[in-house]
Amino acid sequence: MLDRADMDFAALSQINQTNKIFLGEDIPENLQSDAGRLRQILINLAGNAIKFTQNGSVIFGLRSAASPANCEFFVKVTGPGVSPEQAERIFQPFTQADSSISRRHGGAGMGLAISRRFAELLGGTLTVRSEPGEGAEFVLTLPAGSMEAAPRRVNGSPAQTPGPGFADQHPLRILVVEDDRVNLKLIVNLLRKLGYEPLTACNGREAVKIYDEEHPDCLLMDLQMPEMDGIEATTRIRSREKSRSRGPAFIAAVTANIFPAARQQCFDAGMNTYINKPVKVANLVALLTEASAHAALS
Repeated sequence: MLDRADMDFAALSQINQTNKIFLGEDIPENLQSDAGRLRQILINLAGNAIKFTQNGSVIFGLRSAASPANCEFFVKVTGPGVSPEQAERIFQPFTQADSSISRRHGGAGMGLAISRRFAELLGGTLTVRSEPGEGAEFVLTLPAGSMEAAPRRVNGSPAQTPGPGFADQHPLRILVVEDDRVNLKLIVNLLRKLGYEPLTACNGREAVKIYDEEHPDCLLMDLQMPEMDGIEATTRIRSREKSRSRGPAFIAAVTANIFPAARQQCFDAGMNTYINKPVKVANLVALLTEASAHAALS
């Protein structure tokens, strides 16, 4: 269950005062949904809005929909808007509105495709409304009532952590890249409890070699490592993917450094997201769910 207290939109924490958060007066006090998937959609939408709005403002909010059975999360940005042709393309995997965006900001162009897939899994839709020259509004419409995907509480107890069957539902070949033995063991043990048998590497150079040989779907990449750091390793892996016409792997930075500049450096190198140390199982589950959707679209 997600209530108003959860709707702090943490992804907007680094934006400036020209951006706003809007909560409608008639929205429900809580929503029953898959909190991990919902948060990932909102983070993707907020991240894109902030990343691609060089000038102007961003409004992020929640309101009632035209149908009383639904509610809408929305992200409204100023700018040139999205043409009808672009609106059909931007939800396709590996596609961005135009090539100049990819050159300026990097990234694999998977965020909106994954977000739309998650919206469908939650029983909703993700659309864009725009007129050229009038900016754009991305709208996530969800049922306001209970959803089948919702994690439920039994007798006041929190929902149980997924077990080994999670890997069957979200099949992935995972590579953990970490030079600290304690951190490596912790992450590997968490993955094994979810049913995975991950590959491991102790530095970026070894990670690139294993990637070439094993072609993992998902890499959990430490940033500061001997011989080759995570940024350089990611850059080399992305270069190999382009030269070999291979669908991109899902790469997540695993780091205790959460400063905005460090996050931007990760995204510039081609990473999809990041997860904080120490790794918590709930955050890992949400990340692997997104990685699985990414792999399915590749």
